[in-house]
Amino acid sequence: MVSEFQFVAVLVAIVFGLSMTHVLSSTARAMFATSEYSYGLTRMAWTGFVLLVLLLNWWVTFSWREIEVWSFDLFLVLIIWAGSHYALVITLYPFNGLGTDIQIKDWQPRPMLLTFIALALLDYAQTAVRGELFSSPYYIPFTLHYIVLAGIAAYLHKQRFYTIAAWYFLISFFSWALIVRRFLA
Repeated sequence: MVSEFQFVAVLVAIVFGLSMTHVLSSTARAMFATSEYSYGLTRMAWTGFVLLVLLLNWWVTFSWREIEVWSFDLFLVLIIWAGSHYALVITLYPFNGLGTDIQIKDWQPRPMLLTFIALALLDYAQTAVRGELFSSPYYIPFTLHYIVLAGIAAYLHKQRFYTIAAWYFLISFFSWALIVRRFLA
């Protein structure tokens, strides 16, 4: 017999799996594109950051297994939160109206940054619903600093700041995911 969490986890896994598939296949296409459509280090850093966000949050989804009684509102929060990850990936590697990728040279980080802000706010919601919003004194300020930086980058709309932000997000999130969380948890 399937538990309620297992039933919900299947849909969440599909959403995260589609997200991973899209970012990995789009990255491969971008890397093999002609030199006319240079991939760029900034886009590579954003891609690395988004992949880490996907992997870490897919892992965090496992903590929902402790919920014994599920309701539609819990399910809805989790699915919207998972869906925001897919939206982030689509803004990193968007489609045109015909379902094909937008040319690499035409991509702008602003929609991705605004989508990331929405994802971070939804992350607060799913963490609160799970009852762990205040369980770590580091979670809210750490996530909030990403929201502020993403907002500044989107507002400034400067390529140089996009590049600095991309590498900062990637390096700091990688450090957070693999080092800091282990020792502060």
